Amino acid sequence: MVNKIRKPADFDFDRHRSVIGALLFGSYSDSINYGALSLTQEGLPSYGTVSCRLKSIAVERRTSFLESNSFKFVDEHGINPGKELPDGYTACWENRNLLVLAKLGRHLAAGQGEDEFQKILIHSDAKNRENDEFVEAHIFESFDRNAIESLVQSPNCKLNRDERMDFELAESQFTKLARDVK
Repeated sequence: MVNKIRKPADFDFDRHRSVIGALLFGSYSDSINYGALSLTQEGLPSYGTVSCRLKSIAVERRTSFLESNSFKFVDEHGINPGKELPDGYTACWENRNLLVLAKLGRHLAAGQGEDEFQKILIHSDAKNRENDEFVEAHIFESFDRNAIESLVQSPNCKLNRDERMDFELAESQFTKLARDVK
C-alpha cells in the first residue's frame, strides 16, 4: 500500500485540514484521501502539476462524494462539533450522478459535449484553490499503483526542468509497470 504523499503544508493550513477532516469523518479522517470527480484524466491544476485517474473497480466501494471542497463546505454550512451534517450534499459512488445534477443541473443544456461537461464539473483558475468549483471525492484507505489508470500533467501547470524529468521518469515507470501487469 501507499502512504499518503503530499507536499508539506504550512502549520496553520495543516492544522486546519486536520480539523476539517475530523468534523467530516471523525476518527476516520486520517484514512481519507481527497480527490475530484472528473470526466477526463485531468484533475484540479491548483492541487498539483500531476493528476492520477484511478480505476473505478479499485475505489468504487470505498469512495463518497461531497458537493464542494470540504473547507468551503464546512465554512458555508457552519459545521462545528456537535452540529450534524446537512442532508443532500453527499453521495455514494452509485449516486454521484444525482449529486452532480443537484449541484450543476442549471448549467447543463442540450447539445453540450464531454468538453463542456468537464468545464462545468471542474472549474479552476489554476492559481487560487478558493476559486475552485468541483465535486470532492473521499477515498477511504490507501491505494497502490495497481489502482492508477493513468498519470497526466496538468495542462495549465508549467514544470521546471527537475519536475519535468521527475514526471517523465514516473510516467515511464508507470507505463512499464502497467505493461508488465497485463
